[in-house]
Amino acid sequence: MWRVLIAALVAGGSAGPARALSPEAYRLNEAAVAEVRRGNHEAALELLVRASALDPDEAAIRSNLARVRTALGHRLAHVGRWQEAEVHYRAALDVDAREAAAWLGLGELQLRQRDPRDAVEAFRRAVELNPEDGEARLGLGQAYYNLGHLSAALSEWERAAALRPDDAALRERMARVRRETEIQSAYRAKESQHFAVVYEGGRPTDAGPELVRLLEQAYLDVGYVLGAYPSA
Repeated sequence: MWRVLIAALVAGGSAGPARALSPEAYRLNEAAVAEVRRGNHEAALELLVRASALDPDEAAIRSNLARVRTALGHRLAHVGRWQEAEVHYRAALDVDAREAAAWLGLGELQLRQRDPRDAVEAFRRAVELNPEDGEARLGLGQAYYNLGHLSAALSEWERAAALRPDDAALRERMARVRRETEIQSAYRAKESQHFAVVYEGGRPTDAGPELVRLLEQAYLDVGYVLGAYPSA
């Protein structure tokens, strides 16, 4: 899913800032665009950081800076350097919160790091910015699925399938989840702060609260021994 949006960067930056307060900022921005065309993203980043310091309110410079940060994040994520990639994605969003590709990359990282709750938020932001992006809806559906929210996952995947009519793997995944939904309809679910429990219902006494109580107690006991309390 990692996508390097170099064409968008060049298109967005080739005209340069319309009314840069600093001629030097304009020059640095144009030099950065040229470095991107050569594939030198690190050099472009350095130039854009300097340009932004000179003219922090110029939208074109901020947009280009966010796009270069995002491209570097994609590159690092592609080779498994996830923490460094996250730094670039978050820096891109600090510069321009409307950089949809950075939200998309951040959501992918959070899925890989088994943090579906934060992944839902990241993909949701990407979808809000670009509702016709099938990749964002695909990721949002996966995040919902990882949380056990099958109906929400199916809803997003159906939208993604409409945007990706030739994606046979997606349609097969949707068929499997529909079967899972039918099976789970006979089960009960109970959620706590850190756990989601699905269990067979029908007993006179609902076992769900006791199950999650035992799990939460185990979470506290193990966390105390290890000195770590994962968020989910």
